[in-house]
Amino acid sequence: MSTLTPKQVGDEMSMYTFRPGKSTLKRLSGTTYTCFDKGHLCYTSTIPEGFVAVPEQVILEFFGTKYTLNIRKMERAFEDYASGLKNGARRPTMRSLYLETPTEFELFIRPLDSFYCSSLKTNFSGILNVIDNPIRRGGVLNWKTRVNNLLNTAGTARTDRWNDATASGHKLIYVRLHNFGKMDPVPVKATPPTYVLPYPTFGTVQATQPVLPRQQSVEEVREATDEDMLDRTNMGRSRKYRKALLLMSPWKNCIRTANPFVSRAYSAAFVVAQRAFELRYVEFKKAIEVRRTVYRAAWAAYKAFKKDQRSIKPSIPYVENPDAVAFESEWREYIFGLKQEMKNIEFQPVRAPSAPSALSAPSAPIVPIVPPALTSVKPAIKTVTVEHIRPLSKLPLILPEIIMETPRVHTVHERHHTTDPDLLMIQQDLKYATRVMAN
Repeated sequence: MSTLTPKQVGDEMSMYTFRPGKSTLKRLSGTTYTCFDKGHLCYTSTIPEGFVAVPEQVILEFFGTKYTLNIRKMERAFEDYASGLKNGARRPTMRSLYLETPTEFELFIRPLDSFYCSSLKTNFSGILNVIDNPIRRGGVLNWKTRVNNLLNTAGTARTDRWNDATASGHKLIYVRLHNFGKMDPVPVKATPPTYVLPYPTFGTVQATQPVLPRQQSVEEVREATDEDMLDRTNMGRSRKYRKALLLMSPWKNCIRTANPFVSRAYSAAFVVAQRAFELRYVEFKKAIEVRRTVYRAAWAAYKAFKKDQRSIKPSIPYVENPDAVAFESEWREYIFGLKQEMKNIEFQPVRAPSAPSALSAPSAPIVPIVPPALTSVKPAIKTVTVEHIRPLSKLPLILPEIIMETPRVHTVHERHHTTDPDLLMIQQDLKYATRVMAN
């Protein structure tokens, strides 16, 4: 059994918000234990087998809920509407955002982000009105400042929720996760984790001349395009990246998906992540195929033993009947786990190290973009040298010239003895013709 950190436990719970299959736990009356199984909330009178206690404080700090996604959808709606207002952008509504519905467990746990999310829902139309008409009551209102004020107002509710979770040490929730035996002890914190304002405030800048915006390079524009695509994908408004790095099926080799990024930095990050998942898939495939081969051998030995029992003189020793193993279910659950990890992955751009200046090293070589080596998996690279056998004789550099001679025509001389003048004339003509052909 492994020991996980609090953040790893929170990430595993966020990843397995839903797992295939039905929960084995049932709700009972007079419950005393709260359990989280397959993404659902369950109550039991005793601690179920395979469940481990996790402090509620860890879940509040590291468990990723749908409230965070709804917050980003509303903030992005404000940003898009404010930037496209001059071009006649359409006013967003709560219905057009398609906000996610929290699960039963999320409603029970009441995450720290839920209070800020509720404030944004309540003041959604008011913020849009400020964007439409920022000049009110003789002053200029900024919609970003109002959004920050909503988060500051929700800070009191966040603190009260945190204190409620740590009122008497730790409130425990029992969790069943994959390969999870125990967790490192967590000290009780007096204050909740600090929040970051969505729109940082800037002071008044006193400049003698206006600062012109720096012109972005082609690569920076591509990276900004990839970041916007990732943001819209997380909100469910883009289908260019479907959050699947591999196409997987039980007992078959995985197939890589196309790289959706256009910049070099994010393309390299996609290749690194894709290679890591591919190595994990291949390793699991080899391990489960070895197990299936051993299982088939044990089953064949049992069948041979049962067949030998029907003979008059049995000669094969006793073989125990092997237990049934659901290899197909293991395959599907492992593939489901990989897909959930792919959905929650965060890409960090991989950039080349900074090149030296041209003045210090004018003849410095160009450093190519190389993805960093994986820390978790380090494949062994073997160098194989192939020796080539040299030919014994060298081939001629110049091919010999072939001279085609004109065939000689043999002359046949015939003599005719006659006194007829006509025949003599014909004979002279033949001699002349033969002489011309010979020359």
